[in-house]
Amino acid sequence: MTVLVIYLFSIFVFGILADWSKDKRIKNIYLVAVFLFAFLYSAFRASSVGIDTESYRTIFNNINMNGLSELPRNTEMEKGFMLLCYLLGRIISNPQIIIIVMSAVTSYAFYFIIKKYSKSYMISSLIFASMIFMATMNISRQFFALSFVLFAISFALDKKPIKTILMIIIGASMHNSALIFLPLILLSFPRINLKSKSTIIICTMSALAIPAYVALISFVTSVFPQYARFLSSARYSSRTEISIMFVLFLIFILILNVWSNKKKSKEVGEVDDTKKILAGKNLYYLFTILLVNYIVIYVISTKMLIVNRLICYFQVSLLIVVPGIINNLMQERNKDLLSIIVAILCCGYFLKYGYNYYISDPHGILPYSLILDED
Repeated sequence: MTVLVIYLFSIFVFGILADWSKDKRIKNIYLVAVFLFAFLYSAFRASSVGIDTESYRTIFNNINMNGLSELPRNTEMEKGFMLLCYLLGRIISNPQIIIIVMSAVTSYAFYFIIKKYSKSYMISSLIFASMIFMATMNISRQFFALSFVLFAISFALDKKPIKTILMIIIGASMHNSALIFLPLILLSFPRINLKSKSTIIICTMSALAIPAYVALISFVTSVFPQYARFLSSARYSSRTEISIMFVLFLIFILILNVWSNKKKSKEVGEVDDTKKILAGKNLYYLFTILLVNYIVIYVISTKMLIVNRLICYFQVSLLIVVPGIINNLMQERNKDLLSIIVAILCCGYFLKYGYNYYISDPHGILPYSLILDED
């Protein structure tokens, strides 16, 4: 755990220096270092690190031994992931290769989305290290699918429908849950843009899922019957105690997000680049929707743990929303003090959250050992 704590606080300390620097090279070096460590730590972990690492190695070995004949027999594993194991097995027979590839793609996807959209590399990296990093070494395949969703989000905002569709299809072939991002395809078309009214409607409909979660889950399991077995498992269907403080924190972030963006919009003058304005609004509205859904999914997951599997898709909203809030506040007149207070509160919260997260270790990462130690 010592290494992870050092990693967490190093991100904070060196991130402040990087954010203050006017040299873009220093910022890029900082971000590369953050995710290079994440990749190495994740890619070369032993099979005992993470709850599902050993199962991926077993799947790889089975497919490597039996070839494509293994594909029809495994009905619960998505065929895209199995095909990937088969192709990698033709190159390298060591099962660690599947862990390395998933770690590389996942680390790069988070690096990519932060570099492209974040207003503060330090805040985004701190959120990643404190709330997301350990989870990537447990439900690895789902984060692997999420990686392609992150690329799809970028392509959708850039109005590239073909690439958006391709990324969602690849993501879904690795884990079916990525199909919940099919609506991104609509946003990728040039003439379709998110607006305040449509965002409010989508967020309201999402909130209604809280009282209607039983019917919603029944619908999902009817579409994907392979997941119905989880409903009868105490491990996935039991309830957990909701963290009121965490929900209040997320609501606080949501309110600040809306308020700071409205204040910024009032102070922005006329800009000739209409395309740039639309891109910025789509980014804001999309990640606001993701944040609302994150709150909804979290609340539902405390009543039915299987829904917890969807959290990773919406948790990424914090990576962009929180730095955006602080950036908006800093651009307003006489709001520098408020932005500093919000930044301190957020950093303090994520540092504390990350430290407690490492201690509780819900993903079975600790004690950590390298693949070399295992051999």
